[in-house]
Parts: sequence; structure tokens; C-alpha cells
Amino acid sequence: MMRPALSLEWLDPLYYSLFDHERFASRLRRSSALLISSFAVAALVALCEAVAFALIISDRGRGYLSSILYGWILLFSVRTIVLLLRSSAASLVLEMKGHEHSYSDRIALHNYALFLKAFILPFSFIASLFPVGGGVLFVLAWSVLSLFSFISVVQSGRHIHSIDFGTSLLVSITSSLALFFLSIFTVIVFSLFIISFFIR
Repeated sequence: MMRPALSLEWLDPLYYSLFDHERFASRLRRSSALLISSFAVAALVALCEAVAFALIISDRGRGYLSSILYGWILLFSVRTIVLLLRSSAASLVLEMKGHEHSYSDRIALHNYALFLKAFILPFSFIASLFPVGGGVLFVLAWSVLSLFSFISVVQSGRHIHSIDFGTSLLVSITSSLALFFLSIFTVIVFSLFIISFFIR
């Protein structure tokens, strides 16, 4: 039972998602278990980001550990909702363009691409050592890692759905824009709902 864990075979999909997108797509098509393990990757990344944010913005007082815990739960929950909506939008675009797609594969693809953001943790340790400019370094590092994560989604999506780079890029951009406008609409509706209580 310990043999697969000791052989580190479970790390293969993670490695492929970063450096060999064609192999990752092939592994994803053959194994439905990758969908479940992808959420473990997303949870790990959310934890790394929660610790990173706490290192930059927290004073490390009494509520330091609880802020990490609540931040992790909130970040993972919000990211899961965003992931489901974004994957739905991407699947809709692929269906409209007549391309073969799998909703579960799209979810796993996004989760594994998030692993690049786990590298924000060492950057946050370095940034926390600088009283001035540390926040700028942190934001810059997080932006670059987010860009690489997006590129990973585009490249992996190209092999998973058997589409060209331009189509994969279009699918990713369209799903991101759809989510952006949906978020704005939700904020406006929620704000109007709150304001209506004060007008009465």
C-alpha cells in the first residue's frame, strides 16, 4: 500500500502539468482519479497563498494562525466556485465551436495549473524581510505566477481538447471575461439589494 507513495508516481501528473502538457492530457483522459487529486492540489495552493498573505499583511499577533485558517477556507471556497463557473463557461464555448470536451477534465486542468501559484510562499518570505517595497515584490511575484498559470491552462487545454493554440487562448479568455462580467453583475445586484434596506 505504501509502494505507490514511496515511488512518487503520484507526483507524475503534477510534473506533467508543468512541463509536459501533452502527457498530462493523455494521463487525464485515462484516469478519472486525477479530478479528485486536483482538488488536493487546489487546497495546497490555497494554504500556501493564505500563509503568504498572512506573512505580508498580518502583524503575527494572537490571531495569526486563525487568520491563516479562515483565509485558507475562504480562499479555497471562493476559488472552487470560480473554478466551477469558469469551467462551465469554457465548456459552453467549446460546445458552441463544436469541439470535443469534458467538464471534469477542464476542472482538473484548472486545478493543476494553480500549482504554480504555490511558489508565492518563498517570495512572501523574502518580501516580508523588507519593511519597504516588500508588498510591491509580493504583488509582482503573484502577478507573474498568475500569468504562468494562465499560460499553463491554455497549453494544457490545447492538448486535452485537441485544438490549436489560438482556439485554446480564445476559450480561456472568453471564460475569464464571462466570469468577470458575472462578478460585476452579482456585485451590482447585491449592492442594490443592500441599499434597498436603507431606503425603506
